Amino acid sequence: MKLRYFSGFTHTDAAETLGLTRRQADGVWALARAWLFRKLSES
Repeated sequence: MKLRYFSGFTHTDAAETLGLTRRQADGVWALARAWLFRKLSES
């Protein structure tokens, strides 16, 4: 998530940089979005 948000990497570029498949990166991105949603909903 940090690579996409702060560095402007595309989803594919971030996955390649981290040594992940596109499917693995999709899972990480979904987890990050869910975590962020939960944190923002608490306040």
